[in-house]
Amino acid sequence: MDAEAKPTKSTANEGAPATAESTADLSAAIDGTIERQPGEQVRCVRVFGDRYRCNWWVRDKLVGPVYLNAGRIVRSKFLRVTCTGDQLIIQESSICE
Repeated sequence: MDAEAKPTKSTANEGAPATAESTADLSAAIDGTIERQPGEQVRCVRVFGDRYRCNWWVRDKLVGPVYLNAGRIVRSKFLRVTCTGDQLIIQESSICE
C-alpha cells in the first residue's frame, strides 16, 4: 500500500467559530472580575466558544428550612469574553449575534 490512511475531519463543527475549540474556559476569571452589588453572588457558565451566561444571585431572607432558601436570580446577561494577555475583554452579547 502506498497510500496511508488518514483520519477524516469531522464536519460536525463546520461553520462554527474557530475560537470554539481553541479558547480556554474563563468562567472563574469572569466570576472574580464582574461587578456586583453588596449581597450578590455571580455565577458564570461557558455556553460555547467565547460566549458565557452570567447570573447575579441574591439569597432570600425568608425564614424557613435551609433547603428552601436557595436564592433568586436578579440579573442575567449573555457575554462575549476574550483574554488579551492578562486582561479580560467583556462585551454584552445578544443571543441572536
